[in-house]
Amino acid sequence: MTVATFQTAIDGVNPFAVEGPASLGSGVIVPQYRLGHVSYGDAETEWVYCKYTSVSNQVLSPGLLFTVDDDFNATLLTTSNSPRGSKVMVCGVGLGYGGQSVTTVTGSVYYLWLCRAGQMPIAYTTVATLGNLAETTATGGAANFPNSATVGSKLIVGLYVTKAVGGTFTGTTTSGSPIVTGVSGLSVDSGPSWIGSTLSATGIAASQTISSIQFNGTQITGITLSANATASGTVTITNSLVAQARVMWPYIDKTN
Repeated sequence: MTVATFQTAIDGVNPFAVEGPASLGSGVIVPQYRLGHVSYGDAETEWVYCKYTSVSNQVLSPGLLFTVDDDFNATLLTTSNSPRGSKVMVCGVGLGYGGQSVTTVTGSVYYLWLCRAGQMPIAYTTVATLGNLAETTATGGAANFPNSATVGSKLIVGLYVTKAVGGTFTGTTTSGSPIVTGVSGLSVDSGPSWIGSTLSATGIAASQTISSIQFNGTQITGITLSANATASGTVTITNSLVAQARVMWPYIDKTN
């Protein structure tokens, strides 16, 4: 006789938060679920409970890609650590209404709900054309979407950029402060407005990113930069390096 378990909803599941590391005397059991357990969310998402052993000071943000083995151990995806047939899943840490923010973890063991299906932000290095097939890169956690395959990369089947990458919005910066107020033209549904996006504008140094987002309902009212602005004023801000993608149980297929 065989016994099958099936569960479509799990009370208490939060795919936007990191669990761990275990703290002696805290009374919190870690892990809280069986590795490989599946939960379901909105935007057609499916989430899988995985174990992640981090490096020190690793920043977890929405869209980071992980390769996951058969024991549900997750590692930041790169070309060098993605054997053929391995699963590829997407980090959702930091997403969620009411406010979003990145999470920095130390070198320890954590547990994450990683997305294997649905609509998700994706970290990328380049996007040539929407709908292109994805491939691995040397950059940990990011994919590439070129018009033609890069020799030596690995093909990721089931991962497609579907929404325009990059965009512009306006906001007011204050020199010496990381807070951008009076944000206009940026909403939850307006495109790649996720934390982890790289920004550029007068007073915002190159390579700064969105480290947190403040909401009023579903409207974005302010953002926090990864470093202080260097000028004051109302400016047009361009964001990039996080795009919306369709995730369809992606996996590593072959070396290009």
